[in-house]
Amino acid sequence: MAGWLVLNTDASKPEASGDAAIGAILRQKPRPTSPMKVVAYISEVVGPMEIQQAEYHALIEGLKLALRHHPDDLQVFTDSAIVADQIRHEAPRMKSYMKPLHAEVRRLLAEIGERQVRISWLPRELNREADQRASDAFFKKVDNAWLSPESSSILE
Repeated sequence: MAGWLVLNTDASKPEASGDAAIGAILRQKPRPTSPMKVVAYISEVVGPMEIQQAEYHALIEGLKLALRHHPDDLQVFTDSAIVADQIRHEAPRMKSYMKPLHAEVRRLLAEIGERQVRISWLPRELNREADQRASDAFFKKVDNAWLSPESSSILE
């Protein structure tokens, strides 16, 4: 078991771009006396979508990342108050095209163990690292070609 994990997620959608990007940072505290360390992160362009959809995609990919590390406890932080509030409800009022994303988050939470996961909102200025990972996704180039998400999104 990985112990206590902390996940920060965010999405970015520059006004000039139709594409959105996601970022997530997973940290672990292996022992009570040790400092938090980054164990993995995500930084990838997810394509054209609304920012709230991208926030859900960041959360989904972050939860998948956390699952691979077998958390005993997981604290999730997002700077999207809407997403944090919606996830707390099994059937929130939302647009129909958002419901599959909500269902996927709920499925992942059940797989981890809902009692082991806490999802909280925090102000954007306290979520800078996840925001930076989302923004960085637009700038990853190699030899004038975009890196594929498979080759660049998750570093462990």
